Amino acid sequence: MNKQHLLSINLTRWLYALSMPGIFIILVCGLFQVGEPAGFSAIIGMVLLTATLLPAACARLGWWTGNDILRYLLRHQKHLGITSGLWFVAHGMASGLFFFDRTQPWWPQFTVEALHPVWLLMPVMVLMLITSINAVQRRLGSSWKDIHALVWLLLIPMMLHGNLAIAFFEKEDFAPATFFVVTRVGVALYEAVRLRSFRRIRWVVLSIVLISIYYAMMG
Repeated sequence: MNKQHLLSINLTRWLYALSMPGIFIILVCGLFQVGEPAGFSAIIGMVLLTATLLPAACARLGWWTGNDILRYLLRHQKHLGITSGLWFVAHGMASGLFFFDRTQPWWPQFTVEALHPVWLLMPVMVLMLITSINAVQRRLGSSWKDIHALVWLLLIPMMLHGNLAIAFFEKEDFAPATFFVVTRVGVALYEAVRLRSFRRIRWVVLSIVLISIYYAMMG
């Protein structure tokens, strides 16, 4: 299969065709507490989110603007973002089903430190998914883009949650998703310096400030 044939494939159709059954399987694995639904869903979500954000950043910076693969990803950016959000929401649900002790009250388990970032991540993810619906976007006008810019607010909390959760639930030291987050934050920082555009990095800085204030208040 040559490159031109690959780039002619309707990526949007395949994203949903593969994601819907994949998410169902992840939730079933979580329900029956088998396999690795939490780690797998987190990595899929991160890969899709990176494929959503990095090509757009490359285009703004003038990198590889003539590259066919970059243009291909940009054409499908919206649906890459939607499926990324769906995988992250599924990750939260599957992780709860998989790790929570069902013989114990669920609320104390949900309030462990590793899940504190989720209190921000999940509502914003759901809000972005809702505002990805065409009818909602028409009603909001261009303001839906401001809501979607909040994705940059989520990067550092994602990294924090990943490392806290993998240490707490799986007794490991490092979340591989950290590499994806650092790459995206690095590109946003470079974009701010190169283009004097602070629209994205300001959300990253705000997230660091909010997290610092939160932990300072927690003692």
